[in-house]
Amino acid sequence: MVTLKIEQDATTEDLYIQIPHHIRQELNWQEGDTLVWEIQSDNTINVRKECSVSEYKAWIIKDYLKQNDKEAYYDWIYQG
Repeated sequence: MVTLKIEQDATTEDLYIQIPHHIRQELNWQEGDTLVWEIQSDNTINVRKECSVSEYKAWIIKDYLKQNDKEAYYDWIYQG
């Protein structure tokens, strides 16, 4: 988990965070991506990239295989 400080623009008073380049690169986030903000019960905020239906399906399949079928998961990773 990474902790980032919420900042405020002096002119517009808009709130924002600056996500470091190395984190954006690791997550494959690009300028123009839509991010989904989820406030948790402990007042932390999870941020994730909004994805298309096909990206979401691929993520669900990969996550399922990773948890339930290690051999199929490795096939998925190294062939795809």
